[in-house]
Amino acid sequence: MLTVLVGGRGGGWTGGGEKLTPREPEIVRGLEDGLNYKLIAERLFISPEKVRNHIRHVYCKLEGNSKGELLALSLRRQRA
Repeated sequence: MLTVLVGGRGGGWTGGGEKLTPREPEIVRGLEDGLNYKLIAERLFISPEKVRNHIRHVYCKLEGNSKGELLALSLRRQRA
């Protein structure tokens, strides 16, 4: 789902002119898998606060404000 947003595993998708960092697609995949911030943090061996920071950056770069908006954008891109 969201991997379409972030260019698959490579993280090459851009939004608002900014590319996602290598870590941000990993965070997005956690959301795609239905994980909460704590579980994403455990999976990636980082703190939940780091996850929150990465999510904020992803929202800014992809011009979204919620997980729902990112999922909707992903579905539209998949259909295109």
